[in-house]
Amino acid sequence: MIPEEIYDVIVIGGGYSGLNLTYKLSKNHNLRVLLVEESDQLGGLASTFYSKGIKLEKFYHHWFIGDKEIMALIDELGLSERLIVKPSRTGVYYANSTFRLSTPIDVLKFKPLTLISRIRLGLGFIYAKFLKDTSNIEGMTSEEWLTKVFGNEVYEKVWKPLLVGKFGEDHKSLSAVWMWKKLGLRGSSRSKDGRENLIYFDGSFDELTNKIEEEIIKSGSDILKECKINEVIENNDTNLLEVKSEQNHLIQAKKVIFTTAPEITESICKKSLDKETRNQLTRIDYLGNVCMILFLDKSLSDFYWLNVNDPNFPFVGIIEHTNFDNTFVDNGYHVIYLSRYCRVEDKYFIMSDKEFLNVCKDSLKEMFPDFSEDSIKDFAIWRSKYSQPFMEIGYKSMIPKNELLKDKIFQISMANIYPEDRGTNCAVKYTDDFLNEYYDDK
Repeated sequence: MIPEEIYDVIVIGGGYSGLNLTYKLSKNHNLRVLLVEESDQLGGLASTFYSKGIKLEKFYHHWFIGDKEIMALIDELGLSERLIVKPSRTGVYYANSTFRLSTPIDVLKFKPLTLISRIRLGLGFIYAKFLKDTSNIEGMTSEEWLTKVFGNEVYEKVWKPLLVGKFGEDHKSLSAVWMWKKLGLRGSSRSKDGRENLIYFDGSFDELTNKIEEEIIKSGSDILKECKINEVIENNDTNLLEVKSEQNHLIQAKKVIFTTAPEITESICKKSLDKETRNQLTRIDYLGNVCMILFLDKSLSDFYWLNVNDPNFPFVGIIEHTNFDNTFVDNGYHVIYLSRYCRVEDKYFIMSDKEFLNVCKDSLKEMFPDFSEDSIKDFAIWRSKYSQPFMEIGYKSMIPKNELLKDKIFQISMANIYPEDRGTNCAVKYTDDFLNEYYDDK
């Protein structure tokens, strides 16, 4: 049931942006907030499902050591002892072979590259980590910048296959700044010996989501799930916003904050926003994701993260979750994520679950000669239409503004996060910035 009183703020979208906004507006600003989520659970791309009696993320998730904002939130909630911190084992599949790339020594042993290129690969990571001023690369493509920093051989053998596998022909217009931020983020998670350390939440990300949900309710705000918002209009007589849902809710609020993809925001606010603002919201291009999760009776490899440097395969990464968190191993299962970023019209996105499973089976047989499809004991497939904004050259000038209708309708989503593009830490960081700008000085 929705209370009759007027809300100070309605937050639309229950991912980590919406969760952090609702939690802090309630707790720190003493506002009456309603968080509205279309699905039956909160968490967005970090939401989970049950399998074998255990919760697991629908799309693979972890944190980096440098993810300070989400760590601060976890500490504030008293959950820091639930964090699992481990060095990861990473590698690359290239030319029908796998190579370990977890440490600087591994880089020096990467035989597909000449010795000079191996050294340049290592130095390029260091350069990217310490590069602060990106104004000179704003107009460059990732291809141009990576070739300049790492050289032609490293680009052709290491970076280009990954970019083509993930973005297809669109990789040619991918912003260099996006790629720089990706490399810097990975670099920030490395210890002094060069190993990458990652973080996971004991019991899955859902445990953190549930704690935030609990705190929101405790603070006197409300959460409405399985509610699809159809329209937000301004009532000139009351000076309030009226939020209408597919389920025939009519809720009033002083402000509405969208954390949804911009084109969703635009479709809901057609009657409230001017044409220029609506055009801004529909300019952002997104990649979808189809994620296959396999439950095997034996391990596929000893890698946690294996980059697939061959665009002929249907996925760019193999993430063996149980090589980091072994909860499922105790029950006799090894969990594998096979991830494909693509347009929603991509053949892999629209093919049936059974068809995609067969494609994945054939690919794994080719990559791992010892793999047998009999080892697959179960599987799950999840798809997301709005998985990642595509940050093309000039993206910085395309970012939608936060304030869409003066002091009433706001937008803060993955599309506003630049040069990062997604992740729970980014959600917390940028919504904190939003709150500092629009609330802390009021």
